[in-house]
Amino acid sequence: MNAAPPLISVAKIRKSFGSNKALDGISTHFSSGITGLIGPNGSGKTTLINILCGALKPDAGSIEIFGRDVVGQGQHEIARLGVARTFQTPAVFPHMTVFDNVAAGLSPEGLMSNLRSRRHSAREVCECLAVVGIEGRQFDEATDLPLGELRRLELARAIARRPKFLLLDEPASGMTPVETDSLVATIADIAERGVAVLIVEHKLEVVMSLSERILVLERGKVISDGAPETVQSDPVVRDAYLGFGGLDA
Repeated sequence: MNAAPPLISVAKIRKSFGSNKALDGISTHFSSGITGLIGPNGSGKTTLINILCGALKPDAGSIEIFGRDVVGQGQHEIARLGVARTFQTPAVFPHMTVFDNVAAGLSPEGLMSNLRSRRHSAREVCECLAVVGIEGRQFDEATDLPLGELRRLELARAIARRPKFLLLDEPASGMTPVETDSLVATIADIAERGVAVLIVEHKLEVVMSLSERILVLERGKVISDGAPETVQSDPVVRDAYLGFGGLDA
């Protein structure tokens, strides 16, 4: 039986900011399950996520999402294909309620279709809040939430779009160890529901515990790609992390 085709493929992607080569000819692919994306600061991780979601356009190279060439397409077009993301700094509407923040993230079909009632949309929002564990906060303003719950709110809004592929950029940043452990369980649950996940995270224990495959970047290039235990023992990777807390941090 032939293996299923990758959900996202990139080939020879290049992106520079002035003289800085953020991505230097990257070719890789992303399939189902959870893939970790790690690397020292400035290695190109967020740049790659921004390109995959259409926030940035590559200087060169090709991108296929679900078999469709998306180079030159913007964020809205790529989101309609089934790609959602979160940000390093939670991007929410601070003076809207938690419920309304998630409702704003519903896919156009879920929010606007005449075939769905307002009650149906409300049920979808509540389901998303329950998945991320903040269903008791639905009537609070987002500005009243602590950082850990703000991150969960942004995650709820992302999954409200019913994505096929979810890009997570530093989702555990600023969280306590207890909050981080709970978030790991939530992300695993989302993946078990059939959503493919690409996670960028400086907390390496998060990536190592969640990921089936890990991709390592350094200076805009892929230096390692494989199972967590393989990547963790790769001397090239360990050398890249010297001065950044080490791979066992």
